[in-house]
Formats: sequence, structure tokens, C-alpha cells
Amino acid sequence: MKRHRGFTLVELLVVIAIIGVMVGLLLPAVQSARESSRRASCSSKLRQLALAMHSHHSAKGYFPAGGATKVTDPLVGSGATCMGNVSGGSVSKDGGPPWSVLILPFFGDQPRYDAYAPTAPFIPTSWELTGTSPNVSKQFKPNSNFQCPSDKNSRADACNTNYFACQGGGAPVAQTSSTAGYACFSAGGRYFFDNGIFYNNSKIRTKDITDGTSHVALIGETKYAPHQDYSAATVAASPPNGFPSQSWDSSLRVYTGFSVAVGLCATVNGINSSQFDPAIVNSFSGEYLTTPQSTFGSNHSGGAMFATADGATTFVSESISLALYRSFGNRNSGQGNKGGL
Repeated sequence: MKRHRGFTLVELLVVIAIIGVMVGLLLPAVQSARESSRRASCSSKLRQLALAMHSHHSAKGYFPAGGATKVTDPLVGSGATCMGNVSGGSVSKDGGPPWSVLILPFFGDQPRYDAYAPTAPFIPTSWELTGTSPNVSKQFKPNSNFQCPSDKNSRADACNTNYFACQGGGAPVAQTSSTAGYACFSAGGRYFFDNGIFYNNSKIRTKDITDGTSHVALIGETKYAPHQDYSAATVAASPPNGFPSQSWDSSLRVYTGFSVAVGLCATVNGINSSQFDPAIVNSFSGEYLTTPQSTFGSNHSGGAMFATADGATTFVSESISLALYRSFGNRNSGQGNKGGL
């Protein structure tokens, strides 16, 4: 009788090893393809936001304000504070709609815009989701148009954002008022610039951008926006809503000694230069307050995407010179040729 010969143990091990090598070679390619798709989606979202800003400019004659508030005077302060001349006197009265809400009618999302009460107060952080404003129940709801799929913190149940408007750029200096493009820079590290396109009650026009619209940042990616997971993790320790998280529709916080330029960022620190993870519990100080407003960053390898003031999108390398990068956020740096930016 003829006996059928099966695989030996050595042969099986060789086959398994070959399969393992093939899988090992295939997985990076699959992951690369997925990231390429996520990056393309992220770039498309950024582009749509930029187009909505330009549609606002066409309709109103200027780009939307970084945040519309009742604080009409320049931001000033002393010590570790930056604040404006408070008209209403509290969080519940002075905050207005941020740029992200102001562009909704030009973004094909009129119903969402109509759900807000534009003249009623808007809330900057989860800590302040109290009071009688009709917007309290409307804010802090997820909006996928403001989420980059490469960010693990971007989920269907999350209200985070991966896109901050650019409020300016430059090196941090000692606190001063209306000097060198700084509305206010505090000793506590809170950044308020007004040499960019977006800041408190700004109404910048394309003709105000003397460096050229293709050389100035309009919107950039962020992976540092304080996230609701951080807040939820500390709710028991710090009622009623944990440490403050932010939302894509958070208002500016410019009417208190604890002011923060929520939803805005300046080109101060290098791209991806911080390891701060907004979904991990940290104390309510340090990077939690300073990094989101001073450091753009993304989960894409090697840099982050920006929309420039002409509506184009570009990937800016994290190895860009700091001086050039800081001028990128400044609409009037005097440096017209910014190395192709």
C-alpha cells in the first residue's frame, strides 16, 4: 500500500515563518494606506473650513471674528492675567459665538447655526455649562466636520476639535499691551496675539494681510485641544464638570483673570513640539493652559496641515525654521517671501 506523505514539523514551521514575514511586510503598507486616506480626509475638511471663511468674507467683507464677545477694549493685564474691560461682568454674560459657529451658514449647516441663539452668551469650557443661556444645552455636541480621523480623540461621541484658527505668531515676550502684535502675553503663559487673522472681535480683510494671502496661516491642525475624556476622568474630584474641556463651538474666555484664547492658536512653539495629551489627566495648569494656544500639531508624521489665507491647504514640516514658522502666523511680518509658504 502506498502511504501519503504529510508535512513534517520543520516544513510547517517554515511555512508559518514565511506567512509571518509576509504579514509583517503587509501590515505597514496597510497602515500607511489607511493613514494616507485619513490625511486626505483631514485635508479636505480643512479646505472646506477655509472655503467657508472665504464665503463669510465675500458676504460680510471680512473674515469672521476669532470670537465675538462683549469685551471691546484691548486685552491688558498684570502679573499672570490677561483680560478685557468686562461689560457684563461674568462668564454668563460676555462670551459670544466663536469663528467656528460664525461660519456655519457658509458651511452648508444653516440648521445647526439656527439652533443657537447668536446674541445670547456662549460657553468657553465644560466647567461653565451652567446658567440660563439657551446655548448651554446646544453647545458641546459632536461635529465630525471639525475632527481629523487621524486623532484617536476624534470619535462620534466626542465634541473635540482638531482645527484652530490662527491668532498670530512670534516669540513670547514679557507681558505688554498692543506691542509687537501681542494683545497680551501673561507671565502665566497665556497667549493672546492680534497680529494674525483671528482674535477677539477681529474683522480682518484680505487687504489687511500685507505679507500676501498665500504666506499667512488661516487655520491649522491641533491635537492639543483639552478633551472631554480629561474632564470626565476628574469629575468626582472637581465637580460639577471636572477640569475644563473645550468643544469645537467653545467661545473665547477673555473677561476674567483666568482668560484663555479658546479655539485659537499662535505660531509660537514648533509644530508637534509638545507631548501633551489632552485626554490624559494633568493638573489645571502648565501645558493644559499654554500648549493649545501656542503649539499647532497633528497625528500625521512629520508636521501638520494648514490652510493659508488664500484658501489653499499645505503640509508644513515640523523641521521648518522657528523664525520662518513664527512669521507664518503674522499677517504683517514684513517678510513677504516666506520660503514658499
